[in-house]
Amino acid sequence: MAVSNKLSSLSKLWKSAKATQSSFSNVADGDYTGALKEMKLEEAKKSGRLQVTTSIEIVDGDYAGKVVKRFDGLDNETSVGYFKGLCEIIGFDIPENVEVLQEALDEFIANNTDLFNITIKSNDKYSNVYVNGVSDMVMGEEEGEEEVQEEEVQEEEEVQEEEVEFVEEEEEEVQEVAPPKKKVLSAPTKKVAVAPAKKVAAAPVKKVVTLRK
Repeated sequence: MAVSNKLSSLSKLWKSAKATQSSFSNVADGDYTGALKEMKLEEAKKSGRLQVTTSIEIVDGDYAGKVVKRFDGLDNETSVGYFKGLCEIIGFDIPENVEVLQEALDEFIANNTDLFNITIKSNDKYSNVYVNGVSDMVMGEEEGEEEVQEEEVQEEEEVQEEEVEFVEEEEEEVQEVAPPKKKVLSAPTKKVAVAPAKKVAAAPVKKVVTLRK
Protein backbone atom coordinates (compact mmCIF):
# COMPACT_ATOMS: atom_id res chain seq x y z
CA MET A 1 0.00 0.00 0.00
CA ALA A 2 1.36 3.40 -0.93
CA VAL A 3 2.29 5.92 1.74
CA SER A 4 -0.48 8.33 0.66
CA ASN A 5 -3.16 5.64 1.02
CA LYS A 6 -1.89 4.71 4.47
CA LEU A 7 -1.99 8.35 5.50
CA SER A 8 -5.61 8.61 4.48
CA SER A 9 -6.56 5.58 6.57
CA LEU A 10 -4.61 7.02 9.51
CA SER A 11 -6.73 10.19 9.79
CA LYS A 12 -9.20 8.84 12.37
CA LEU A 13 -6.74 7.47 14.96
CA TRP A 14 -4.37 10.40 14.27
CA LYS A 15 -6.86 12.70 16.02
CA SER A 16 -7.91 10.26 18.77
CA ALA A 17 -4.45 9.09 19.92
CA LYS A 18 -3.17 10.79 23.09
CA ALA A 19 0.49 11.70 23.67
CA THR A 20 2.42 9.01 25.53
CA GLN A 21 6.03 9.31 26.67
CA SER A 22 8.49 6.49 27.12
CA SER A 23 9.00 5.02 30.59
CA PHE A 24 12.77 4.91 29.95
CA SER A 25 13.21 8.69 30.33
CA ASN A 26 16.14 8.45 32.78
CA VAL A 27 18.23 5.42 31.81
CA ALA A 28 21.59 5.77 33.56
CA ASP A 29 23.83 4.29 30.84
CA GLY A 30 24.08 5.73 27.33
CA ASP A 31 23.15 9.37 27.96
CA TYR A 32 24.21 11.79 25.19
CA THR A 33 23.42 15.11 23.58
CA GLY A 34 22.13 14.98 20.03
CA ALA A 35 21.00 17.15 17.12
CA LEU A 36 17.99 16.27 14.99
CA LYS A 37 19.16 15.67 11.42
CA GLU A 38 16.07 14.23 9.74
CA MET A 39 12.52 13.05 10.43
CA LYS A 40 11.33 10.97 7.50
CA LEU A 41 7.93 9.40 6.90
CA GLU A 42 8.46 5.97 5.32
CA GLU A 43 7.53 2.29 5.29
CA ALA A 44 9.49 -0.21 7.37
CA LYS A 45 11.61 -2.49 5.19
CA LYS A 46 10.59 -5.76 6.87
CA SER A 47 7.05 -5.23 8.14
CA GLY A 48 5.96 -2.54 5.72
CA ARG A 49 4.37 -0.52 8.53
CA LEU A 50 4.13 3.26 8.20
CA GLN A 51 6.61 4.98 10.52
CA VAL A 52 8.60 8.13 11.16
CA THR A 53 12.34 7.54 11.25
CA THR A 54 14.15 10.19 13.29
CA SER A 55 17.91 10.52 12.71
CA ILE A 56 19.89 12.05 15.58
CA GLU A 57 23.58 12.96 15.44
CA ILE A 58 25.47 12.64 18.72
CA VAL A 59 27.49 15.79 19.40
CA ASP A 60 29.39 14.86 22.57
CA GLY A 61 31.46 12.08 24.08
CA ASP A 62 33.41 9.33 22.36
CA TYR A 63 30.67 8.76 19.77
CA ALA A 64 30.36 12.37 18.61
CA GLY A 65 29.41 12.44 14.93
CA LYS A 66 27.68 9.06 14.95
CA VAL A 67 24.05 9.07 13.80
CA VAL A 68 21.48 6.98 15.68
CA LYS A 69 17.88 6.39 14.61
CA ARG A 70 14.56 6.20 16.40
CA PHE A 71 11.56 4.50 14.76
CA ASP A 72 8.01 5.53 15.64
CA GLY A 73 5.31 3.38 14.09
CA LEU A 74 2.10 4.99 12.89
CA ASP A 75 0.18 1.75 12.39
CA ASN A 76 -1.93 1.81 15.57
CA GLU A 77 -3.18 4.22 18.21
CA THR A 78 -0.55 3.25 20.80
CA SER A 79 2.39 3.85 18.48
CA VAL A 80 0.88 7.13 17.26
CA GLY A 81 0.60 8.17 20.91
CA TYR A 82 4.33 7.57 21.45
CA PHE A 83 5.12 9.61 18.35
CA LYS A 84 2.95 12.47 19.62
CA GLY A 85 4.83 12.26 22.92
CA LEU A 86 8.11 12.68 21.04
CA CYS A 87 6.67 15.69 19.20
CA GLU A 88 5.75 17.36 22.50
CA ILE A 89 9.31 16.87 23.82
CA ILE A 90 11.05 18.31 20.75
CA GLY A 91 8.53 21.15 20.32
CA PHE A 92 7.04 20.03 17.01
CA ASP A 93 3.50 21.30 16.37
CA ILE A 94 1.60 18.35 14.94
CA PRO A 95 -0.53 19.33 11.94
CA GLU A 96 -4.22 18.53 12.11
CA ASN A 97 -4.07 17.21 8.58
CA VAL A 98 -1.84 14.13 8.69
CA GLU A 99 -1.38 14.20 4.93
CA VAL A 100 0.94 17.25 5.23
CA LEU A 101 3.00 15.60 7.99
CA GLN A 102 6.20 15.23 5.93
CA GLU A 103 6.17 18.87 4.79
CA ALA A 104 5.69 20.00 8.40
CA LEU A 105 8.54 17.75 9.60
CA ASP A 106 10.89 19.07 6.91
CA GLU A 107 10.16 22.67 7.87
CA PHE A 108 10.67 21.90 11.57
CA ILE A 109 14.05 20.25 11.00
CA ALA A 110 15.20 23.12 8.76
CA ASN A 111 14.41 25.73 11.44
CA ASN A 112 15.31 23.80 14.60
CA THR A 113 18.34 25.07 16.56
CA ASP A 114 17.94 23.04 19.77
CA LEU A 115 20.02 20.13 21.00
CA PHE A 116 18.38 17.31 22.95
CA ASN A 117 19.29 14.98 25.79
CA ILE A 118 18.95 11.41 24.58
CA THR A 119 19.35 7.95 26.08
CA ILE A 120 20.33 4.86 24.14
CA LYS A 121 19.45 1.42 25.49
CA SER A 122 20.53 -1.59 23.48
CA ASN A 123 19.59 -5.27 23.52
CA ASP A 124 20.81 -8.21 21.47
CA LYS A 125 18.85 -7.20 18.36
CA TYR A 126 18.59 -3.42 18.20
CA SER A 127 18.93 -0.13 20.07
CA ASN A 128 16.17 2.06 21.40
CA VAL A 129 16.68 5.81 21.33
CA TYR A 130 14.79 7.91 23.87
CA VAL A 131 14.59 11.69 23.67
CA ASN A 132 14.37 13.14 27.18
CA GLY A 133 14.22 16.90 26.59
CA VAL A 134 15.99 20.01 25.35
CA SER A 135 19.68 20.20 26.29
CA ASP A 136 21.38 23.19 27.96
CA MET A 137 24.03 23.05 25.25
CA VAL A 138 23.71 25.48 22.34
CA MET A 139 24.16 24.42 18.73
CA GLY A 140 27.31 25.94 17.18
CA GLU A 141 28.97 26.62 20.56
CA GLU A 142 32.52 25.55 19.80
CA GLU A 143 36.01 26.44 20.95
CA GLY A 144 36.84 27.78 17.49
CA GLU A 145 34.54 30.77 18.02
CA GLU A 146 36.35 31.72 21.22
CA GLU A 147 39.71 31.47 19.43
CA VAL A 148 38.46 33.78 16.68
CA GLN A 149 37.37 36.33 19.27
CA GLU A 150 40.77 36.14 20.96
CA GLU A 151 42.51 36.68 17.62
CA GLU A 152 40.34 39.74 16.96
CA VAL A 153 41.28 41.17 20.36
CA GLN A 154 44.97 40.56 19.67
CA GLU A 155 44.67 42.28 16.30
CA GLU A 156 43.04 45.31 17.95
CA GLU A 157 45.87 45.46 20.51
CA GLU A 158 48.48 45.34 17.73
CA VAL A 159 46.77 48.19 15.90
CA GLN A 160 46.78 50.26 19.07
CA GLU A 161 50.50 49.60 19.56
CA GLU A 162 51.22 50.66 15.98
CA GLU A 163 49.31 53.90 16.52
CA VAL A 164 51.36 54.65 19.64
CA GLU A 165 54.60 54.03 17.75
CA PHE A 166 53.46 56.32 14.96
CA VAL A 167 52.74 59.12 17.41
CA GLU A 168 56.17 58.71 18.98
CA GLU A 169 57.88 58.90 15.59
CA GLU A 170 55.87 61.98 14.71
CA GLU A 171 56.96 63.69 17.93
CA GLU A 172 60.59 62.87 17.16
CA GLU A 173 60.28 64.40 13.70
CA VAL A 174 58.81 67.58 15.14
CA GLN A 175 61.72 67.86 17.54
CA GLU A 176 64.23 67.55 14.69
CA VAL A 177 62.51 70.12 12.48
CA ALA A 178 62.06 72.74 15.24
CA PRO A 179 64.70 75.57 14.93
CA PRO A 180 67.24 75.97 17.73
CA LYS A 181 66.33 78.44 20.44
CA LYS A 182 68.07 81.87 20.24
CA LYS A 183 69.98 83.04 23.29
CA VAL A 184 69.01 86.56 24.35
CA LEU A 185 71.95 88.51 25.87
CA SER A 186 71.01 90.82 28.70
CA ALA A 187 72.39 94.44 28.68
CA PRO A 188 75.44 95.01 30.94
CA THR A 189 74.59 96.42 34.34
CA LYS A 190 75.92 99.98 34.90
CA LYS A 191 77.71 100.58 38.17
CA VAL A 192 76.59 103.74 39.97
CA ALA A 193 79.26 105.34 42.21
CA VAL A 194 77.91 106.11 45.69
CA ALA A 195 79.27 109.27 47.41
CA PRO A 196 80.77 108.58 50.80
CA ALA A 197 78.58 109.61 53.68
CA LYS A 198 79.60 112.91 55.36
CA LYS A 199 80.26 112.84 59.06
CA VAL A 200 78.19 115.41 60.95
CA ALA A 201 79.84 116.64 64.16
CA ALA A 202 77.50 116.55 67.09
CA ALA A 203 76.97 119.92 68.95
CA PRO A 204 78.70 120.11 72.36
CA VAL A 205 76.42 119.37 75.30
CA LYS A 206 76.11 122.39 77.63
CA LYS A 207 76.35 121.68 81.33
CA VAL A 208 73.84 123.49 83.52
CA VAL A 209 75.24 124.49 86.95
CA THR A 210 72.78 124.92 89.75
CA LEU A 211 73.75 127.71 92.23
CA ARG A 212 73.27 127.10 95.86
CA LYS A 213 71.79 129.91 97.99
